[in-house]
Amino acid sequence: AAERHLPHDPVLVVALAKLDLQDGKLADAERRLRRVVEKDASDNEALFTLSHVVRAAGRDADADRLFAEYE
Repeated sequence: AAERHLPHDPVLVVALAKLDLQDGKLADAERRLRRVVEKDASDNEALFTLSHVVRAAGRDADADRLFAEYE
């Protein structure tokens, strides 16, 4: 419900993605986080979380690249 009211709030979207990650909904988490990163490539919280989601999906090379962007 909150996302309907604040769909472009990066803090909210990252928080929802973290919940998706905890629930094993990796595709949903990745979709949310990529949307945040597309709008702001310097959002370190989104990049860091996205690297964890991608690693959890077994895509280590992609995760390493994203983590390097975070650093």
